[in-house]
Amino acid sequence: MSDIKLLSNPPIQEALVHFEFSLPQVKDVDQLLWFTKQLTEDYPIIKEKISFELKFKPNSVENSQHSSQKKVVGFMLTSNDKRKVVQISTNSYTFSIIRPYKNWEELLDETMKGWNLFISKAEDLKLLKLGIRFINNITFEINDLDSLGDFIKLTPVIPEEIPNLLENLFMQITLSDENGIKTNITQTTQSITGNVVNYIFDIELFKEIHLSGYDSRIIDTLLIMRKLKNKIFFNSLSEKVLSKYI
Repeated sequence: MSDIKLLSNPPIQEALVHFEFSLPQVKDVDQLLWFTKQLTEDYPIIKEKISFELKFKPNSVENSQHSSQKKVVGFMLTSNDKRKVVQISTNSYTFSIIRPYKNWEELLDETMKGWNLFISKAEDLKLLKLGIRFINNITFEINDLDSLGDFIKLTPVIPEEIPNLLENLFMQITLSDENGIKTNITQTTQSITGNVVNYIFDIELFKEIHLSGYDSRIIDTLLIMRKLKNKIFFNSLSEKVLSKYI
């Protein structure tokens, strides 16, 4: 088992905390405008989140009619430096930090700052799902005597009888633990140029829960998820990879 280390230059491209909830009295995104106005000073760049619904209406065997409907489903608020993003809809709240990522404390504090503001006017809110996600963008060089397993511990096993010259990698697994936390681990190569590999290591953890918006177990659950995320991260990468980020 690899030790958990404090990285001075973590390869985190994006880190986020995500809440899904039920809030019966909020039926329209216009009822969320008060929240966006409260955050305008810190998050002045505001965009609508749009969804498109495509409808087909059979007319005849050879012919059919279709129409598309545009709908505003929420808002995305971004800081001036475009490093911090708040997303709100009628059933979800997400806070994310884009590279450079400083530390967990900043992510958690900023997440809860926005969340506590939102639930101050959401008395009937029921929290249904809680999650965190860390997308790591990692680059390393493979020399002639190296194999992918010298860098990534979580790799597919390729039988010797099958051609094994790696051109691309995409692997996804879902795990669960005794606390009911599920983890999606996604690995993919963005590019392989010569002996340089650009590798995405995406760790998403989530749990279905039934809590009020103020419940202290929200923080407890997030801390458990963070500990599990670190365990997965440090035990899935070799010292060859980790050494450049310490």
